[in-house]
Amino acid sequence: MRSERAGSPRRYLMKVTGEPLEPKPIAGQAAPSEQSPAELLAAVAKLSAQLDRQTTMLQDWKFHLRNGVLAGLGGVVGATVVVSIIVYVLQPFKQVQALGPMIERLDTTLKQDRR
Repeated sequence: MRSERAGSPRRYLMKVTGEPLEPKPIAGQAAPSEQSPAELLAAVAKLSAQLDRQTTMLQDWKFHLRNGVLAGLGGVVGATVVVSIIVYVLQPFKQVQALGPMIERLDTTLKQDRR
């Protein structure tokens, strides 16, 4: 069993806050001492099931690998589509004197990157 030494977090918090560390009820729920054993067992079972699901997900490396690859691929394809749409929409504005040089530089830069 863990001893209460002078540098323990519990003593430090008691020193800082000046209050004993007692479990506080969550809003809308009874205090732990007022709950029946059946309610406490149900809460423990629910938390245990949630912990099992999370642990299983963390151990499923194939799931995370697939999600990472799909997210990366989606980002690349999405960026390509956005740039293509922007270039397509700006093509008619090449003839506008103020925008022509800027759009021409963008078009030249994009064509150089393809090589």
